[in-house]
Amino acid sequence: MLYFSHFHLDFYKLYQSFYHPYCPVQWGNTTSEQLCWLGDEKVPLPDIDTKNPTVITQYGEWIAALVKEYSIDGLRIDGMPVNLSHISTLLTFLVSC
Repeated sequence: MLYFSHFHLDFYKLYQSFYHPYCPVQWGNTTSEQLCWLGDEKVPLPDIDTKNPTVITQYGEWIAALVKEYSIDGLRIDGMPVNLSHISTLLTFLVSC
């Protein structure tokens, strides 16, 4: 299982397709805020592509494992500032687990 919460440059090089291409955030531009990276070229904080089917599957498996292992009754999924309009795909995956 892949974990996306800790960034490492070697991991990024192996799994570049899981992230949006580098672009600095332009605050006030919603699209830029949702698709571009925080940080800068010296300290990059890549923006994961949450529309990528592999990313959705990995997140789903990771969340399902946490729910099972810790008997979680509720789960809060949020982000700032991400577009959660496609979150239904992840939730559908979780319900099927």
